Amino acid sequence: MNVSYRWLREIAPGIQAPPEELADRLGMLGAPVEETARPGAGLDDLV
Repeated sequence: MNVSYRWLREIAPGIQAPPEELADRLGMLGAPVEETARPGAGLDDLV
């Protein structure tokens, strides 16, 4: 299942951790995260 970090923060506004840290915490709680991705990462040099 793909879940947007923005959407997750909308339904749980108390979340303050960055996405990577949140993924680690979810794993410790029994909800492992397979990967985190940042849309547009690596496109900074495109014109």
